[in-house]
Amino acid sequence: MEGNAESLPFPDESFDAVVNVEASHSYPHFDRFLPEMVRVLRPGGHFLYADFRGYLEYDDWDAPLAAIPMQMASKRDISTEGLRGMDRNSEVFLDLNSRHIPKVLQSFGKLFSGAPGTLAYRQLQSGKASYRMYHFIKD
Repeated sequence: MEGNAESLPFPDESFDAVVNVEASHSYPHFDRFLPEMVRVLRPGGHFLYADFRGYLEYDDWDAPLAAIPMQMASKRDISTEGLRGMDRNSEVFLDLNSRHIPKVLQSFGKLFSGAPGTLAYRQLQSGKASYRMYHFIKD
C-alpha cells in the first residue's frame, strides 16, 4: 500500500508495531509523522525506529522524539555498526549502482550507497552524523 507518512491512511489504533528504518530523514515534516505514528498504534504498541542525521539537525530530530507521548524503552547510537555494514557491502552497492542506474545518474547513486569516501560515510566516520535506533512503547 502506498501512503503518506505524515497522513497515514489507517484507522486509529490499527497496529501493534510501526517500523521505520532510514526513511524519516526524507520527510518534509518529521514532526507531523510522529503524531500519525502514535495515532495508528494500539496501547502497548511498539515503535521501532532507525535513522541518521547530520549534527546540524540533531535538535530538530531530538525535540520531536522527546515530545511524543510514549515511553522510550531504548536508544542507541549505531554509527559504528552502520560504518561496518557500509564497509562490508560497498562493493555490492557499487556493483548494483553501475548495473541498474543509468550512467548519467550513477554519481548520485554512489552518493546514496554509503560507500567509503562518500559524504555520508565520512560524516558518520568523523562524528558529524549519527545513526541511531530507538524503541518506544505506547502507554
